Order: sequence, then structure tokens, then C-alpha cells
Amino acid sequence: MAKLIRYPKNGQAQLATNDWQVFRATEGEESAALPPGKVIVPLSWWTSRGAKEQFQLRALKGEIGVWFVRNLLLYIVLFLPAVFWAQADSVWSATVGSFGHEDLVRMTRDNVGNVWSVGTTWSDWEKGSQVLILQSDSMLNCVHGLDWGDEGAQYGKDILCDDENNIWILASGTSNTSLGYDPTIVKFNANAEVISTLELQIPGWQEVSQLGLHEQDWLVAGVNWNGDLMQQAGFAIGQVGFNNYQWIELPIAGRDMEAAILEWDTLASAWMLAYHYWTDVDSLPNTAFFWVDTQGNVQQSITNHPLCKGIQMWDAVNHNGVWTGAGGYLENGVFRGHLMFWDFNGTLSNAAAFPATPTESILHSIELKVHVVDALAITGDEGRDSLR
Repeated sequence: MAKLIRYPKNGQAQLATNDWQVFRATEGEESAALPPGKVIVPLSWWTSRGAKEQFQLRALKGEIGVWFVRNLLLYIVLFLPAVFWAQADSVWSATVGSFGHEDLVRMTRDNVGNVWSVGTTWSDWEKGSQVLILQSDSMLNCVHGLDWGDEGAQYGKDILCDDENNIWILASGTSNTSLGYDPTIVKFNANAEVISTLELQIPGWQEVSQLGLHEQDWLVAGVNWNGDLMQQAGFAIGQVGFNNYQWIELPIAGRDMEAAILEWDTLASAWMLAYHYWTDVDSLPNTAFFWVDTQGNVQQSITNHPLCKGIQMWDAVNHNGVWTGAGGYLENGVFRGHLMFWDFNGTLSNAAAFPATPTESILHSIELKVHVVDALAITGDEGRDSLR
């Protein structure tokens, strides 16, 4: 059974009382009634019975969570009570292709409550991979499902919704016109119709993973392969409605590098970027932070900090200018879940490293509930752990 970790702001991480129970229904027992109280059910059970009114009501009250295993990784999703949203805050989208498989990586909610997901599909092997886009309503009924991309290799990376209810997709891959692996930004309307496409033809091979929008400015964060076969951190920046853009490199290079976090910092009036990577010097993971304004200027950075050695950050939330990040800390060859704080002034502190487990334990997501001023994490007994 999973343990609950409660981490109050400016407090100490502690194990909280766990009142969740796992419903392990076998095929012959799937019709059995759910026990009272808070229950975590298998995904197969939820997809076949979760639409019933009695279970929807319990989910909205925060009494039902869902677990599933993908690629030997254990994921747990808890449906949050209506104190935060008028409906369940976690939803599922699913698709089955003719061949191969599908992989959804990001999701967002539009202005009317629909849920949009992006990923990659291999349903047509002759064309290679394509970007998979799904739209579901608040009750998980599929509204639109489409593949996007030319012949070649196209991968869905990120998805956002703007104030006008347009959906923005970040893709990465090759096409008939690309110079290598290039990013592409695609804008859809609420009916999943393409409004505009901007392919960023940048010399070299880029691997992007984050898209940011602020008013009329956009930023794409990723890496570029340099001449030493190392990955160089960088970003592309431009304005909505214009085809002009520039690629700007950042002063860090390493292996297995990824732009893991991209969020707008209101107090700093800049994007906050976090990269994690491995160095050849000490064979340890490292994390670096940058604040970039809408002109592409680096306003502040935290690099090569001793407290970032052995650290990978995967997600972060901001509260009054202070960032709280979730990730992993490598110790004695094993990752364990880790939280840390940082801000625009260069202040950085390691908040908590949870006890190591026999297998890796990395926190991949975090959400700050300002109503109770708590950051809540869920860590499982096996596999990589997930919050939110």
C-alpha cells in the first residue's frame, strides 16, 4: 500500500495517516461492490464502471483513485474533491490504433472544461510516427481524435490552451523540409482544426520538450547536439503571428540532457527554465536554472551549484516568487524522491530527501495547494513515483 507524504510549506516532510485502501478485484470479482471509504481501483475497473453516477459522486467527493502500471512504472491518480474544482481534477483519455501503439505524454484543460492530450502514435508504419491529439469532454467522452504530421518521424511533446481557447501543440521530428530534428508549433481551434503551423528550421538536431506562452510571446525549450556529441541547452523564442524566431544557446552541456521545466515567473517577469543532465566530470546528474525574459536575455541563472549535484528536477510550482520542485536525488546508485526550493535571487535549498527504496523513487510531478498551503506527494512501494 502506498504511503502518503505530507510536506507543509516551511515545515518538515512527514508520513501522514493513510486512509486509502486498494481494491484488488480479479476478473470474477469485478462486479463486487466497492468498500466504503477512500478506495484506489484498477484502471480497467474504472474505465468499465466509472461512468456510473454512484461512482462519479464518490470520485467528486475525493473517495476514488485509480492505479495502473505502464512500462513497469506504477502510477496513481487521485480524483480531487470539489473544494478545488467543480469536477474531478484527474481524467483519462485512451485510444487504440490499428498497428503499433500510442503514447500520451501531456494534457491540459481548455476554457470550457474539455481535456486535451498530446502524444505519439505508430498506427501507420509506412508513414512513421505521427503526433496524436485527443479531446475529451469532462465526462471522458471522446470529442476529437486525430493524427498530425508529414511522412517521417513526428512526436507530440507539449500542449497548452490560451485565453481564446486555442490549443497549442509542440511537436518534434523530421519531415520532407526539415534540416534534421526540428521543433514545430501547431495552433488548433476548439474544433481541432489547424489554424497555423510554424516549423522552426534550426541548423543541427534539436530535441525539444517544453512550450511556454505569455501574452503574445512564446518560448520552446530543449537541447541541440553540438560538435562534441554532447547536448547543449538552448531555447527558441518568438512572437505569436510572426514567423521570425531565434535559437539561443545556454552555457551548459552534458549527456541525457532535458529541458524538464518551463513556467512563467510573474515576479521576475521572465520564464523560469530548469534543465537536468549528466556530466562526464563526476558521472552525476545535475540541475541548472535560468530566468529568460521575452527578448531572450538571461536575467538570472543558477548553474554548477553544489546543492544541485546528484539532483534531477522534473516539475515545479511557484508561490509568491519561491519555486518548489520535485525530482530525484542519486545516492549510492539509487534515486530517491527529493524536494527543493529556489528563487530568482539565487537562493537554493534542499527541502527533503525521502528514504531510499530498493528500486528508484523519483517524484515526477508536484502541485501546490495554496488553500491549505501544503504540497502533497504520493510515493509508491515500487517503480518510479508520481504525484498530482
